[in-house]
Amino acid sequence: MDRQESRWIDRKRTDRRTDRWLDRKAGRWIGRRADRWIDRRVDRWIDRRADRWVDR
Repeated sequence: MDRQESRWIDRKRTDRRTDRWLDRKAGRWIGRRADRWIDRRVDRWIDRRADRWVDR
């Protein structure tokens, strides 16, 4: 587990709105097929973009 991953997990643990937040912004970030894309790749996607989207 790398630093970004643990950072995301900490945030998710402390903020239960995270799932909604992600779904709400998803259409904006990754397009129409966001729901399916997130379901399958959310872990990698968040890990890759964590610094940018999760921190802010």
